[in-house]
Amino acid sequence: LLRFVVTKRVAELVAATRRFSAGDLSARADAAGSDELANLGEAFNRMAGTIADDQRDVHDTEERCRTLVEQAGDLFELTDLDGRLVDMNSATCRLLGYTKEELLQLSVGDIDPQFDRARFSAAIRAIPFGSSVTFESTRRRKDGSVFPVEVKASVIRVVGATRVLSLVRDIS
Repeated sequence: LLRFVVTKRVAELVAATRRFSAGDLSARADAAGSDELANLGEAFNRMAGTIADDQRDVHDTEERCRTLVEQAGDLFELTDLDGRLVDMNSATCRLLGYTKEELLQLSVGDIDPQFDRARFSAAIRAIPFGSSVTFESTRRRKDGSVFPVEVKASVIRVVGATRVLSLVRDIS
């Protein structure tokens, strides 16, 4: 009987752990009792609650940041180290006249007539993490018109990948 009770409680804890690890952040273990298994269940529940709270905080922060970037009048361009566009804000799409899907097929060379891949690579290597460089350049709209911009570029890490974040301001 004791073995059955212990096995059943361990199985319930394992089931809660599996649900939680599969993404059900509301999964909790039965922590009834005052023995070691109850203590383990309570510890799991505290840990799960902390992780769920942290996930909500991260999601809220991400939403706030996305909203700020989307509301900015300046262009936010995120590129890989080869200069291919991997993300941008709606101001970039609006000012350049492209859809986001179209821009994701382009590189900086497609929207900057002054772009030089070798100079870009050398500049990226010269920018220390946490620093930025500011320079003037140009942007080319989908209709072919060109306008002057000021670019502030930083090398950052995004989900484990090194990226270039450029904040671009129309200075015409």
